[in-house]
Amino acid sequence: MKHLLIFFTPRMTILAGLLFIFSSTILQASTIKRLEAIGTAVIVDNNTNQAHFEAYQDALRNIALQAGSQVHSSTSYNSNEGISDSIQIRSTQNIQSSEVISETINDGILTLAVVATVNDNNKVTQGCDFPASQYRKKIAALFFPLQHPEHLNVVDYYGFEQGIGQALLQQLALSGNFLTKDATQINAFTDLNSAPYIQATNSSDGRSLLSSIKEEFGVQYVVSGVIRDLSSTTIKNSLTLPFGISLSRDQFVSLNPQPEKPNQRNLVIDIYLHDTLTEELLSKHRYSYSIDKTTVLPDKATAFATKAFKKSDFGQLFDKVIQQETQLISSLLACRPFTMKILQQKDHYIYLNAGQNTNVKVGDIVTMHYADKEGKSFDTNSRAKQFGWPKEQLKIIKVFPSYSIATSTSKQVIHLKKNSDYILVW
Repeated sequence: MKHLLIFFTPRMTILAGLLFIFSSTILQASTIKRLEAIGTAVIVDNNTNQAHFEAYQDALRNIALQAGSQVHSSTSYNSNEGISDSIQIRSTQNIQSSEVISETINDGILTLAVVATVNDNNKVTQGCDFPASQYRKKIAALFFPLQHPEHLNVVDYYGFEQGIGQALLQQLALSGNFLTKDATQINAFTDLNSAPYIQATNSSDGRSLLSSIKEEFGVQYVVSGVIRDLSSTTIKNSLTLPFGISLSRDQFVSLNPQPEKPNQRNLVIDIYLHDTLTEELLSKHRYSYSIDKTTVLPDKATAFATKAFKKSDFGQLFDKVIQQETQLISSLLACRPFTMKILQQKDHYIYLNAGQNTNVKVGDIVTMHYADKEGKSFDTNSRAKQFGWPKEQLKIIKVFPSYSIATSTSKQVIHLKKNSDYILVW
């Protein structure tokens, strides 16, 4: 038997390495696509901004499914229900960037055409092994007040207070792990010195603000924050000449020097995450950046999240913050429990307010906890129900778009106030 020996010279080794890098680059580039989809939303009470937000999210969801999806199905048999089927579609794509290319309004319906760049994210895996880790958690975003409104110029960018929360919700929804609610009209920090601790209460019934948000919006988590610094300054760009003479570069190159514009700007923003059930402060992050560019102010008033804003250096800085916080929230909440409400109990069947829209599947067996005692919340200085020992396990036997039916794996009967008490499942 003959053996063939191949020797590589240093030049051949370098060439082989370059070929490998080149082929890898082509392979990675081949997973990136640009796709277009339509999103629609009904305009309610002439609120076109809210309809635009909802239509935009609808279009992005359509793009994610159009780009590629996995269909998960399962079948189980129950002696009382017979055969139960569950089919779910989960996107396998990650949307990297998107842009609205047209907008129309007809008969009270707002329609957007959106083009987006998507990338295969099949390698992204969930790090938790309990069923509820795959459920889409419900989260709302609140108003982001400005600590120093005077930092905004007469002609400047505007709309940060609601735009930041809406941008976070868009990115969280795109991840496929969250159901989002826009509550950016609610300001949790009338006294900015108290942030991140939410001391506000509902004036009508005296409940804590977090508890009111939980009931009104049906969310488990709330993201909020305070914009601490948007100040801009002017750094003189001068030339030093002999005999102690100093001239600005503008004066040196122009016979008609223009008024100096700010060329440096700060961005300092705090972002908080609360659990509405326990009223616990889960995280607080401060993002502090500064940009030093030729111009940091727009030539005309420009709204947050518009195309012109996103192209600006300041807009790209905000986008960096949004992306970082989205990743942190997704990582933090990935392995936390999921909340459900019991809608109805009929015989031994338990109707839950979570269905296909939250990724619940037939055959899921979840461990249930429910609050049985009240205790004082450290973070909000109010009383909230506390979740104690695990009570029992539930098995999902039927799934509908917005609710599901479960049975208990034990003979214990659950007695909870319908549509009021929450349960935690893992």
